[in-house]
Amino acid sequence: MPGIDVEWALRFGGPSIADGIKSLKDKGCEQITVLPLFPQYSSSTTATVSDEVFRVLMKERWQPQVQIIPRYFDDDDYIKAIVGSLEREIERLEWTPDTILLSYHNVPKITLDKGDPYYCQCIKTTRLIREQMKPYNIPIETVFQSRLGRKKDWFDPALDETLKKLPAEGPHKILVVCPGFSADCLETIDEIGNEGQKIFRNAGGTEFKLVHCLNTSTSHINLITKLVGKFL
Repeated sequence: MPGIDVEWALRFGGPSIADGIKSLKDKGCEQITVLPLFPQYSSSTTATVSDEVFRVLMKERWQPQVQIIPRYFDDDDYIKAIVGSLEREIERLEWTPDTILLSYHNVPKITLDKGDPYYCQCIKTTRLIREQMKPYNIPIETVFQSRLGRKKDWFDPALDETLKKLPAEGPHKILVVCPGFSADCLETIDEIGNEGQKIFRNAGGTEFKLVHCLNTSTSHINLITKLVGKFL
């Protein structure tokens, strides 16, 4: 984006949000647009980015105009980008998937009771993807991964439990995609791509394929450019 200063930051780690804001301040920026790379809003992800941005600015006398983009779970280009990833993967495969699992990071159910829209936005994302994938006639299901402990009440169905029971119910060949992740990480590559695959194959599954996140794909870059461009 010509003429636009762009910085990237990590919520935990470096470069930090404070580093990014300082860099933009030093460059003389008077307007800052923040895009948390979490398509579905959650108080445990997106909201913490907002909190940190304003926590940093509270210490400054210099105050820019700030716009935070809170969600894009139902954006047409986002849905098309995920669908495009699925279509390309299906075309490359030498087998036809029996089922496609859309796996989202799990959160405690109490968050929904408190008004957090995350679960509802995950369900809508799945519905929109399913609508565009109708020509393939492949069942598409929502699951949730990464429960941290068993004491809390988490959303179901859980990915690991689903992977254990699917082969006995019929599906032996599956695709798994994580629409809530902008980029691949240990949670997608290892927890799902490695550990999840072992669970599925040990239960009798024959084919398992993890579809990569949008990462640095052209469709993802174009999506980000469009989302941010609305506020420039």
